[in-house]
Amino acid sequence: MECHFSKNECRSDGADKRWPMEKSPPRRIFMAIALVTVILLGQPCCDDVKEADHAEVHEVSGPRVKLSTDELDFGKVWADEELKKTVQVSNAGAEPLIVEAVQATCPCIVPAISKTNVPPGEATELVVGLVLHEYPVNQVKGKVILRTSDPVGNPTQISVRAEIRPEFVVEPERLDFGKVKRGQGPTRQLIVRQSGPAELVLKGVEAPPQLLVSVAKATAEDASQTNDVEKVPTSYQVDVTIAPETPNGRLSAKLTLLTNIERVPKVRVRVAAEVIGVECVTSPRVVVFGPDPPGTRVGAIEVIGVHDIEVLEASSTIDDVALKIEAIESLKRYRVEVRLKDDAVPGDKVGWIVLTLKEGRLTESKKLAVYGTVLGGCLQLRSFGRLSPLSEVVRRAISPCKTSGCRALN
Repeated sequence: MECHFSKNECRSDGADKRWPMEKSPPRRIFMAIALVTVILLGQPCCDDVKEADHAEVHEVSGPRVKLSTDELDFGKVWADEELKKTVQVSNAGAEPLIVEAVQATCPCIVPAISKTNVPPGEATELVVGLVLHEYPVNQVKGKVILRTSDPVGNPTQISVRAEIRPEFVVEPERLDFGKVKRGQGPTRQLIVRQSGPAELVLKGVEAPPQLLVSVAKATAEDASQTNDVEKVPTSYQVDVTIAPETPNGRLSAKLTLLTNIERVPKVRVRVAAEVIGVECVTSPRVVVFGPDPPGTRVGAIEVIGVHDIEVLEASSTIDDVALKIEAIESLKRYRVEVRLKDDAVPGDKVGWIVLTLKEGRLTESKKLAVYGTVLGGCLQLRSFGRLSPLSEVVRRAISPCKTSGCRALN
């Protein structure tokens, strides 16, 4: 069996099936479409062209500020140097540029402009100077602000910075004594050394009463090795000691160094210390007694020293309390017996027990609170009238009355 197909059909014999070939457009058509798309996408529309032309016209219309730099870095300088830098201020516009004002954010920055009316295409000089002899810190940061007729770049800013070399240095910048035994504190030194061309004079030192200070002009080690002694940097040594009467606890104080440097007439130095006195442990910290009758031994206070210690004296602000010192272990451990005197007056008692302690050359007092109730006869207790809260506790506790075998006061 033989079949005939058209030009676009495949031919096959036998049992093979015959299928017509699929028609496809030529490759040239696809390439043409792609080329047209690229051309169309790459061309701006008429409106875009008009906006671009308008923007170009707008850029050149009116005055325009153009700076040679918008940042001035003077670097490291001395405060007494004459410091100036220049910035070119150009008019890149089509109309005259009017400089309305030149301002600075810091009094140490002094700007000056040559002319305030700059024609198109021309420039003027803006001179920026620094006056630092009264500037109190070493880091200088500020801005020069130009206010002009430029409708776009107004105001225009120029950043200014510099680092002032210190005229002198203080070493260390902070004094920390750490733990200091009261009355036996060590001496620490501050060195104030000239580091600039101006001669340093330390006029004095202001100190609080907790600090003892002395000042001496240091002798330079290399003074004998130079023919010009005046070129040797001046330095001072300041000795600082914690005053003996400084109370125990954390000390935080300040020293004020007075100098002849105009911009830094005063320098403050922090001083810290932890002042400690006689080191011991007392037990108990509070003595509580009663209700007890006169003549009763109401307790004892044990004193244990961290170092060699003596209990020189024990006293009480309560007249009815008697104290007795006993050395359990010499220079280490003591016991203070607390008794009520035989003639103690009945009633509530509140006061202090004061121990006078000695450790080496240091002598100081330590106070412990004491309170309680002294019992008397039932009639005496009734005669108190209105009972205080502590007496009320005593009244409820004595049933029957311990002093004379009488019945409780109910």
